Amino acid sequence: MDLEVEIRKAELREASLLSKIALDAKSFWNYPEEFMKLWKDDLTITSDFIAANLVRCALVESTVVGFYALIKDDSHFELDHLWILPNYIGEGVDSKLFNDVVTFISNQGGRVLKILSDPNAEKFYLKKGAQRIKLVSSKPVGRKLPLLELNITKTAV
Repeated sequence: MDLEVEIRKAELREASLLSKIALDAKSFWNYPEEFMKLWKDDLTITSDFIAANLVRCALVESTVVGFYALIKDDSHFELDHLWILPNYIGEGVDSKLFNDVVTFISNQGGRVLKILSDPNAEKFYLKKGAQRIKLVSSKPVGRKLPLLELNITKTAV
């Protein structure tokens, strides 16, 4: 069954909802509670963040079930967030959000998307055509995250 997914711009008033989705999605991977506390600020979405960046939500039956956030740098775009509620992981919502990311970047004339990925999500991005560039230090000390890069082409959409 293919879910009907609507994707739209996030609203400022949805900041706490998006934060909850990010925390719930990160918790899905059974990280220790002390790690989750360490990452809480990084997973908190504010209305100021929504106002300053491209943040788009995925809705199923009018309910927000995931979102992404893109940040534009001088030469590339960076995928700052892509989170799906655990009940919707593997249901295609993640792919539909990611396709929206690629379409947006392509329409803006962007050519490179950088992704600092959770290790559990790396396989998803590699399947989408991203390549690992290097490992980057993270929290807690000693933890490394894969930094990925996707070259955006008209055929990537």
